[in-house]
Amino acid sequence: MSDVGGGSSGRTRWTGPELGAFQAAFSLHLTAGASGPDAPEVEIGMVVSGGEVYVRAQRGIASQWYRASKRHGSGRVRLGDVSFDVLLSDAAPSALPAIDDAYRRKYGGLASFGPGARAATLRLDPRRPAGAI
Repeated sequence: MSDVGGGSSGRTRWTGPELGAFQAAFSLHLTAGASGPDAPEVEIGMVVSGGEVYVRAQRGIASQWYRASKRHGSGRVRLGDVSFDVLLSDAAPSALPAIDDAYRRKYGGLASFGPGARAATLRLDPRRPAGAI
């Protein structure tokens, strides 16, 4: 499904059922760059805010997975037994307060709100073949 209004033209959006699966899950597994037997996978928390999926590095921008995500700009997430190819991009600064609230609601005291973690907040967009839903 394409993004219509408010957002980058041509950006692919998550479907309602996909967003529901992200909301229901406690965490996801992320591999930055190409998947493979030698590609490290990290388990991280995620939230849905404003119809978008976000991840945040508790250790901030020095986090190894965050640096790999920035370097590659894409990767793969596994949510239970379902996997998605994703594009990774910085969260808009204007979205950070709502993302903080979503983390607070989902994780309570486990959530990361410090400036380092906020600076390491990424949006996950599905990377689908042209014409796919």
